[in-house]
Formats: sequence, C-alpha cells, structure tokens
Amino acid sequence: MRKGIVFLGWSGNQNLAIEVKKQLLQYGYLGVIGGDYEENVAGMKSTKRTVNETVTYQMNRCNQAILLFEKKRNPDGTGNTISGNLIYEMGYLSSKFSDKESIPKLHLFKINMDESEKAMLPTDLHGVWGTKLVRSEGMTDEQLATEVLEEFLRRQKLIMSENKLQIINSVHQIDTELRTHFMNPKYSDYELALNLVFYTQAKYIYQDISSAIEQCNRFKELLDDDRMTSYDLINAIDASLISLDLFRQVVVSSDARINMPGRVFRSFLERYRCAAYNILHSVHDYACSDEFDFSETLFTPQEVQEDELRVWSIIQMQEHVSFLHLIYLDKEGMSAERRAELCRTALRYSESVVRNCELFQSDEKNGDYSLLFRAYIYRNMCQFYSILGETEQAKQCDRNSFESRRRLYNKINTLPHINSLLKNYVALEYFVQLADNVRNMQNIDTIRDSIAEMREYIASFEKEEISRTLVFSRFKKMYLCLAEKYGDDD
Repeated sequence: MRKGIVFLGWSGNQNLAIEVKKQLLQYGYLGVIGGDYEENVAGMKSTKRTVNETVTYQMNRCNQAILLFEKKRNPDGTGNTISGNLIYEMGYLSSKFSDKESIPKLHLFKINMDESEKAMLPTDLHGVWGTKLVRSEGMTDEQLATEVLEEFLRRQKLIMSENKLQIINSVHQIDTELRTHFMNPKYSDYELALNLVFYTQAKYIYQDISSAIEQCNRFKELLDDDRMTSYDLINAIDASLISLDLFRQVVVSSDARINMPGRVFRSFLERYRCAAYNILHSVHDYACSDEFDFSETLFTPQEVQEDELRVWSIIQMQEHVSFLHLIYLDKEGMSAERRAELCRTALRYSESVVRNCELFQSDEKNGDYSLLFRAYIYRNMCQFYSILGETEQAKQCDRNSFESRRRLYNKINTLPHINSLLKNYVALEYFVQLADNVRNMQNIDTIRDSIAEMREYIASFEKEEISRTLVFSRFKKMYLCLAEKYGDDD
C-alpha cells in the first residue's frame, strides 16, 4: 500500500533513479521515473503520448518529487552537468509545490557537485538548489540510493508543521484536495489522511456536516477503485465518515433531548472500535478481535514525533466515543445501574484524552488545538461525574473545561488570518460556559464584570451569522436573566 507517488527525475545516471525507485517501494511509496511511458501511475498509463506529454502527465499525478543531479562526463571530459529536461522538470515542480510549506515536496540531490555549479541553473531556481551528496570511489548505486532515501524519509517527519487551528481555519483547502487528489494531488496520502482528522472536526464546528459526508463518500468511491491507495488514507476516510455520521445524528430539538436508540449506540461503538484497530495496526478490516479495547490507549512523546496521524486519530475517536456515551445517557427510561456503568466506561476514554493531550501542552503546532479537545472532554467528564454523584470531581472538571475555553478564546484572537466563523465558534463556546459558571461565583464584582463581558460580546456579534443559531439565543437568554438578577452597569 502506498503513502504517495514520487516523481523521479535524473541527469547522468538512470540506474540510480531505478535503485531509488526500488527502495521507495520498500517504504510504501510508488516511484515513477520521468519520461518512461510504461511507468504505471495510480493505475493509469498510455503509450500515445510524446515524451514531454508523458513527463508532464507524470508530474501532475505525483505528490512529491526526487530529482537526482549527477555529473556525466564523456571520456574526453566534455558533457553537460545538468540536462535541459531536468531544469524544465525542476521549474515545473517548483511551481506545482510552491504553495505547500507544511512539508518539503520537491527533493533535490546534487551528487559530486559544488555550489559554483548553481550558475548553470536559471536564476529563479537558485533558491531550490538541494542537498549535497558525495559518491565516493567504489560506492554503488544501491548505497547512494540508501542515502537519498534516508534524507527523504527524514523530511517526511516535517509533515504538518503548521498550527492545527490554521488547518481548521482553512478547511476549504482540504475540500479542494478531496476533489482533485486523483488528478493533480498536492498532498501525499499520509498528509491528506492527517488533514482529514482536522477536516472532520472543522465540519462539526462550521455545522457543514451533510456536504462533508457527500464529499467524503464521493472520495471513498474513488478510493475503492484505486488499488494503490494507502491504508492510512482508507482508514482516515472511514474514521471521518463514522464521526460525521455521529454528528448528523445529533439533531438538537427545542428541548435538546436526542433519545438515541440502543442499537444505534452499539453500532457506533463497534464502528469506532474497528476503525481504531485498523489505525493502530496499520491494516484495513471491518472486523476486529472482541477483546480489543482502545479506551486506555496512551502515547509517548516519541510516538507523537513519529506518527501524528496515528496519535491524533485515536485521541479524536476517544473523545467522540466519550461524546457518544454522553448522547446515549440522555435516553429516557435507562436504569441508574446502567447509567453508572456507562459513565465509568466513558470516563476511561475521557481520561485517556486528557493524558494524551498533556503531550501537547508545550507544542506550538498542536497545543492550541489540544485546548479545544481538553474543553470538550472536561465538559463530558463534568456530566459523567455529576450523574455518578461525585460533586467535587464534577466541579473540578467544569473549572478545567472553562479554563481551556478561556485560554483558547484568548489565543485565537492573537493568531493571524483566522476567519470569523472559527472565532465566533470559540467565542460563543467560551461565553456560554462563562454564563453557566456565574452561578458558582461568590464575589459580586466578579459576577458583574462577567456580565459586562457578556454584554460586550453580544453587542459585537449580534449582527453576525452565529447570532441566528439556537446556542446564541440560549446564551442571550442566560445573559438577560443574569443581568436582571445581578444588575448590569450599562
């Protein structure tokens, strides 16, 4: 199963490109040697193209590229160091990948070449001059290819270096990639799979669930026809569809009661369990061992560094299973014993989310997004402990949830280019909980300061689209009741 398609361009030594292709396959990447029309790209090939058309077609279909520059001299010392074809490929690929900063997409290797030979390149390509390698006397193509692969694989760990909230903020880019991935991919399979984790949560935040399900189902149909697709991407799209289906079930009525049937609850549990098994074991199967349980799956800092996709996929599913329990506990007619049993199970998932999110506290690219999950999970835990009658634990979880929302609310206003929908969502979540927490405040000045903060928020956002939501209306009623009870200086 592949992690992505890698275009291979070469100058001076095609045998090195062939060896790199062999080693790429060992790590799950499909290498495509430029200009060879027999190369099979994502299950498609054609013998009716010119060499130039073939190369352009191949470059468009690939989502990363390795270009190998090696001197090839004639016996009399003459010959070109860099072919015109390779310069064309370098320019084309530099343009193709210019808007992707989260991971290097174009990997250039110069073999036994020095900086002075940069002058042979067009000036606008000087900035992409690559990694220097030395072919020592007696070194084989296999040995040199191993060095190329070591550097290429090291760079894969640079995936998703941006703040995860920025991915939520720019979710339209993932929509575009889902439409174009099999025609002109910008992401590797692994990178798109990781983006899908955040795409799912973004669609919940923006309440754009139906269109997301339609988009993911269309993409899944293409995956089913593409036998070269990686397990990473197949499992990611399956996990996204499970959570989007769960969010679709949560149709909040005027009394906010959902009444999820037991068979639906059990079906979701099994689907999440199988999805987690597939992700943790890098397989794809619709059945897993009855003994498998991911409620207490914890990760190490090393695992976060090596495989963010695996870590964030499981954290998100643990939180969603906790949320699923919270929904089901709203069902009428459930016995106290059954409710207590479900709460204890849900708390195992919830506590794992808390512990896993602690890994990101000092991580700039993950820390802000983890605040969102800490807010979610502590909210859930507050409800579970309340049902169990454990008042002090419930109060502490409520405080932790509010503190996470406050920190996220303050942080998001400092990030550049955040869209108003995301800002409004974070703000509303914070102010709803602020209004809810006023009942626990003792100091009248603190209460009135909080009420004044709520009033300013309502004035700022009353003309925004979010003001027409049920949650905003509920919050405004809470504010009016508090203002009437405690007074408002305005």
